[in-house]
Amino acid sequence: MGKMEAIEYKYFAPENRKKNNQRDFISSHLFNYVKMFTLSFLGRNLYLFPKRKILFNYDILIFEHALSNIFIYFLAFFGTKPYILWGHGKTYSHLAFSHVETLRRIILKRSSGYFVYTVEGAKYLESLGYPRSQIQILNNSTDVVGLQKAVNKVSRGEIRNFLNKNKIPDSAFRGTFLGTLTREKGIEMLLPVAKKVQKIIPDFQILVFGNGPNVTEIDNLEMRNNGIFYNGIGDISKTALLPFISKFLFIPKGIGLVAVDSFALGLPILTNKDDNYAPEFAYLEPEENCITCEYSVEKFASKIASFFNLKRDFFAVSV
Repeated sequence: MGKMEAIEYKYFAPENRKKNNQRDFISSHLFNYVKMFTLSFLGRNLYLFPKRKILFNYDILIFEHALSNIFIYFLAFFGTKPYILWGHGKTYSHLAFSHVETLRRIILKRSSGYFVYTVEGAKYLESLGYPRSQIQILNNSTDVVGLQKAVNKVSRGEIRNFLNKNKIPDSAFRGTFLGTLTREKGIEMLLPVAKKVQKIIPDFQILVFGNGPNVTEIDNLEMRNNGIFYNGIGDISKTALLPFISKFLFIPKGIGLVAVDSFALGLPILTNKDDNYAPEFAYLEPEENCITCEYSVEKFASKIASFFNLKRDFFAVSV
């Protein structure tokens, strides 16, 4: 049997992603957050890795299938080093301009393989003529098993401490926003929806877990006075409490990996049916483990009122 050599893996990312990353893998020794030069071009941020020679020490390079990394252009057009792509497979979150899609397809065509998030993304790549033999479906996820274990370990004392700390009465009917606090997630809907629902259900409250550029819009007196309670970043210990203190997840738009979290928590998601989602939305089945409606205060409030009137749990999911 021949000698087996060790595989060395390193992940390089811009430093600014570290402070915005709420997932628990950021402390891994594999992850290297480095300074990168940032250029703005046509409204997009482009990153240039200053120590490009380091990359040539590796046999194969893996890049996110995005146009923000300038180095990938050199590989696609002039380089001889093989590279593999990873990502969605197609653009979900916005309608891409034709020249952007042209560049993405050139980079795709000259790659040696693709780690794609979902089956839906793989089908799209195949529709472009990309060889199925070079596609590996990852089924993008979070640490669902770890979250479920944390849920199973939650004690009555932890639940009581959380409710007392936030002065939340046992009788309150609660929903939860879990995710990045940006307008791309629809956080501007939280306050008007809460006020509308409280006309029907006076003790309705929305718990908010997350971080992001719009955090100051959430963490203020007006929000708390209207039943919206900001509780900081949704780490695993806080997220594990949700099945015991919340009836559903309210993510107005921009569904991503929270879809996977909802399975581990056994909570349905209320969201907008007309949004352009991340690929993980494909994991959900409307009317089975999520409820969708038009993006309006009235429609969201109506759906939340219907949750309140249900006599049984909306759904249960095993992973």
